[in-house]
Amino acid sequence: MKQLLVVLVTASPGTRSIARSVLEEEGHRVIETSGYSDASSLLSEGLTPDLLLLESQPACSSEMLNVRQLMTKLSRDRICLVMGVGDVKLRQEARELGIRHFLTRPITRRDLESIADCLVQGVESEVSETSLETIPWWALYTRHQCEKMVAETLTTKRFEVFLPLYASVRRWTDRQKTLFLPIFPGYVFVRGGLDRRLDIVTTPGVQTILFFGEQVAAIPETEIHVIRRMVEGPYLLEPHPYLKCGEKVRITRGSLKGIEGVLVRKKNLYRIVLSMDLLHQSVAVEIDASDVEPVNLWSSTPGIASRATTLLDYRS
Repeated sequence: MKQLLVVLVTASPGTRSIARSVLEEEGHRVIETSGYSDASSLLSEGLTPDLLLLESQPACSSEMLNVRQLMTKLSRDRICLVMGVGDVKLRQEARELGIRHFLTRPITRRDLESIADCLVQGVESEVSETSLETIPWWALYTRHQCEKMVAETLTTKRFEVFLPLYASVRRWTDRQKTLFLPIFPGYVFVRGGLDRRLDIVTTPGVQTILFFGEQVAAIPETEIHVIRRMVEGPYLLEPHPYLKCGEKVRITRGSLKGIEGVLVRKKNLYRIVLSMDLLHQSVAVEIDASDVEPVNLWSSTPGIASRATTLLDYRS
């Protein structure tokens, strides 16, 4: 069985003790941290654990913000959140972020072993990036506001699902709330699994599979990769009206370096707009105008970046 590298993020001696005991008995390597800042430092230094075991810290008012910051450095499939029985709101927020693994206090040996076994199976079943690229992504069209339910149900059925979300702050006179909404409303992305098509189309909330002619419409790996980089990075995202024609620009630095798209201006802010022609939808990510350069239309490469083009001239 593969050895997991587990980082414990907990201030509770009881949780820390049982987690270390069970995981080390199973042959896994455990690193302890006392809080989010210590874990974030380790991840920033290049540590890539197979499992991040987070214990919710009620005293921390910005807890989910801290979790989101950690998730920009680690796949959300490798995060398990430990919480109290009554933390219903916290569990919902975590699910909206894409976290699928949960433990409830007091955690038991059996619960921990189950989480570890699940992660081991996931790690051992992973194939190389090269072979993954040969498995196509495709899109499901869902009923209105059913994207999260469809994504969660398909995930429990062991499909590989991608539902990119963005944070939207809704304000009222007496309060405000941050919602996590689909960047591409009505669509959920799935990799492979078409041999189980009946399991897919009978999932509540699913309307249809997206076709191109008589074939299931394949979405290039590069397009999914670009959107994933934007979602998992520290960027402000929002849906954008679909753009198709115009002159392109390329990001020249930062974690999105090399990505091409449309530079548009909204008030005093600049955004790069990336379009998915197949869905006729676009997404915008906030960017510094000094971080882009014009792209020669005739030298672009295929994919989401090359099909996203400039609608407006960019000038400070």
